[in-house]
Amino acid sequence: MDIDDDGTVEDNQFLWDAQRGVLYTYREDNFTCANGKPESGSILMAIYAKGNKAGKPVGSGWDVVGLNAGQCGIAKAGTYGCKFDASGNYTECGAAVVNEKTDELTTFLVPLDPGLVRRRL
Repeated sequence: MDIDDDGTVEDNQFLWDAQRGVLYTYREDNFTCANGKPESGSILMAIYAKGNKAGKPVGSGWDVVGLNAGQCGIAKAGTYGCKFDASGNYTECGAAVVNEKTDELTTFLVPLDPGLVRRRL
């Protein structure tokens, strides 16, 4: 499935959380950092569906990737991610953690210029 609409089919794994109304997808894929450098890594994405318990707009969600120090110009290894709106536009990006109680993404903002990555993870 070409989940990031870049013309390349990726091997994705899906999990539907009917209780929360969230579709999760996981894949190993390439992405482009804000500094223009290509990278590769494990990507987890959550997409909110109709009637989701969080009350988020349908099609909005978040994605995260684990980065090593030096990848994407990041000084400290960790999990980084972005939230996106229903149109796929990033709304905030930064160091990230997934809340274990709600399964929602919390980001610790870094300047969005144009964000952690130049295209959707």
